[in-house]
Amino acid sequence: MACSNMTRRRCVQAASGAVAAAWQAIPARCRADDRPPRFRFAQINDSHVQAPLGQQDAPRIRTYPRANDKLRHCVEALNDRIRPDFVLAIGDLIHGETLARLRPDLETFRALTGSLAAPMYPTMGNHEVVQREGDPDHERPYR
Repeated sequence: MACSNMTRRRCVQAASGAVAAAWQAIPARCRADDRPPRFRFAQINDSHVQAPLGQQDAPRIRTYPRANDKLRHCVEALNDRIRPDFVLAIGDLIHGETLARLRPDLETFRALTGSLAAPMYPTMGNHEVVQREGDPDHERPYR
């Protein structure tokens, strides 16, 4: 499957469908046993967390209205029900949008995920880099 002509969302949907189809093709006797899993992990992505906006912020950088609430709920579910050994956080964790928004959005993300019982391994997406990789001013909030 080539994703070069698809949006990222469509590519992930197609890949998820392919994985689900492949899983169904595996005979049940090969999938199920009584042994506990060696480890459990969870993946979160595209949370688009955003610190409160100030008057200087343009309305166009507003994220999804309940983004922070959704991440808070996700953290609670991970801690209370899923209990993974680790969490992969794979991009667009903050809304970012401008250089000035990186630090407050990252601090908000850290506050919302600070109660995770499992270690979290984040990676950056396009909202975290504001399309300015290598720019010292951009990289300062990550130091």
